Amino acid sequence: MDNSLLLMLPELIVVGAAFAVLILDLFTTESRKQILAPVAVVALAVALAVTVLVIPREGSCFGGRFSLDAVGWWFKLIFLLSGLITVALSA
Repeated sequence: MDNSLLLMLPELIVVGAAFAVLILDLFTTESRKQILAPVAVVALAVALAVTVLVIPREGSCFGGRFSLDAVGWWFKLIFLLSGLITVALSA
């Protein structure tokens, strides 16, 4: 995979999952809405796993317009984990 897309992979997963949850919310009935939280939890868990296991801790792409360093990597990890906990507790 191209390094530029690899650096952005957790963000792309979260955005794709957000669109998927919004579209699912439009087309599901009220009695089936309980499936939306597990979809969001799985997507955030996948983004968290990709952050820990796949993406490098430092790098840049798009001519330096998107960069990642060690501090940014840790903040990405913290925000994904807090989002995961928030969605899991709200379900």
